[in-house]
Amino acid sequence: MRSLILAGKRDQEIADEVGSSRSAVASLRQKMGIFRKRHDPYKQIDYSKINTAYFQMKYDSEIAEETGYSKTTIWNWRHDKGLPSIRELRKMDNNSSEVEA
Repeated sequence: MRSLILAGKRDQEIADEVGSSRSAVASLRQKMGIFRKRHDPYKQIDYSKINTAYFQMKYDSEIAEETGYSKTTIWNWRHDKGLPSIRELRKMDNNSSEVEA
């Protein structure tokens, strides 16, 4: 089990391979002084990329794919700024052009 831990395999993969529980693997890993890698919760987000893509009339899903951020991150940014979704903008634009015609 130690060699698998040192190889960087996930706890569940190791447990499945050796027929143990994930918690037993985690316990051994912690005793070895190796702690799970977690994503950086304070990862810096480049909001200028999101802003630029939004004002290019891209949907949240397109922005997420282009920037590598989650759709939730894009939605939260837009919501915090009080901006409508591109779908809502296009719907408003269609409604206003119908009124003008």
